[in-house]
Amino acid sequence: MMHRAEALAYVTLTRIAHLTPVRLDYGHIDFLADISNEQQLQIFGVIVKAARAIDSVKAANTYGRSINSHPYYFPTVVLLFSMEDETGYVAWHTEPDAPAPSTILHRHTQLDFHVCDNDELESIVSKVKSWYKSFAQV
Repeated sequence: MMHRAEALAYVTLTRIAHLTPVRLDYGHIDFLADISNEQQLQIFGVIVKAARAIDSVKAANTYGRSINSHPYYFPTVVLLFSMEDETGYVAWHTEPDAPAPSTILHRHTQLDFHVCDNDELESIVSKVKSWYKSFAQV
C-alpha cells in the first residue's frame, strides 16, 4: 500500500511545475520537495500516509489523529491518500508562522487535512517561499 501511496505522492507533487520531489528514506519523511530557486535552497518535507478508505476531509482528520508528531526544523506536510479512490489530502505538520516575515515554525499536534489540489499545493509552496525569504530579512 505504501509503494502505491508514494507513487501517488510523486505524481501529485510534480503537478506543480517548479516543484521537484526527491525520494528520501530518513525517519518519517518520505520526500523532500525542492522549490526551484537558483538563489537559495528551498525545500519542505513530505510525509506520505495511506489508508484503505478515506472518503472525506472529516475522515482524513480522524485518521490524522493517529499520526505521530515528531519535531522537524523545516516546513513539513503530510500527504494522505485513500487507496479506494486515490484521493489525496494534505495537512501541515510543521508550518511556517504567518504573517511573513517570520522564521518561526509551528508544529501541529492536530492535523487539519484539506483536499490536495493544485491551489492547495501552490498555497503551501507560497508559504514555504515566504518562510525562506524571511531569513534574508533577519
